Amino acid sequence: MKVAILLVIALAIFVFHYWASRRLPRYWYVGGIIPLGWRVLLAMAFFQGKVNWAEDWKTIVFPR
Repeated sequence: MKVAILLVIALAIFVFHYWASRRLPRYWYVGGIIPLGWRVLLAMAFFQGKVNWAEDWKTIVFPR
């Protein structure tokens, strides 16, 4: 269930980013929405104990 909540949050961030980047005028901070969302979701996963730094550091440092 917690993974589903994370996916819904990620989808909401993606939809907002798409909406904000398509409307006029375009602002400089729109490009920071996805990286900020990644950090927020990573922090949530870390505090829920779903991140093991020894195994997951490559994905955290180099997200695909």
